[in-house]
Amino acid sequence: MKIDTHVHLLVSKKQTTPDIQAINYMLDIARTSQISALCITEHIESVGYDNLMHALFIDNRLHAEIFPEYILTRQGIKLYPGAELQIANGTNIGVHTSLDSLLQLNHNTGAYTLPELYDALSSHGGWFALVAHHIFWPNKTYPDHDELARYVSAIEVPAKDLDNVEKYLALSQKYGLATTGGSDAHTYIQIGACHSVLSESEYGEQHPLRYAFHNNHQYHYFSDFSKRLVEMSKIYRATIMA
Repeated sequence: MKIDTHVHLLVSKKQTTPDIQAINYMLDIARTSQISALCITEHIESVGYDNLMHALFIDNRLHAEIFPEYILTRQGIKLYPGAELQIANGTNIGVHTSLDSLLQLNHNTGAYTLPELYDALSSHGGWFALVAHHIFWPNKTYPDHDELARYVSAIEVPAKDLDNVEKYLALSQKYGLATTGGSDAHTYIQIGACHSVLSESEYGEQHPLRYAFHNNHQYHYFSDFSKRLVEMSKIYRATIMA
């Protein structure tokens, strides 16, 4: 399974309703890129977050085949609900859990410290996994790596910060954490620029990130074209937001 674990389907945090046609374009590109699954880690602070999650996973506006923990699109791509949260110190954390737990979380920017986020998810019951997103990106760092490692399951190697790959790998190895690959795509151009590679047969109908993380296991993958895709997507996004 080639899974992009960090995907946005809203162009900006101000977009109130999802563009279903644009989402279908993103799925078309994912299929062309042989990406078989996407984690929809939209910014939970976005005004349209709940609208997006309801449109996809409750109202089924993609007309997809629905399963207990994901929906299967008509293109044959699995979509999993998720979120990206900006915690109190500015760091972004990827949250992978059930849709019910995601919708129960406080959607305000900086509403949680990392320990508070962990406790909130624990109180909901059920499984969850936290991933540190672009931890070496300016203004997104987490100063206490010992504390960070106590609460996250993996360190993301992000498409938009490939110059710092060795730092991400060193951090994961120091603390015995897995790595994931995430595109951080906000447009169809960037889908799959970084992604994770998992054994699909191992997880069957379950959410793969429920069981995937093993100490020091590197799931991330990127190519020579990754940086180019990120830059092209940045330019395209600027034009459609102008």
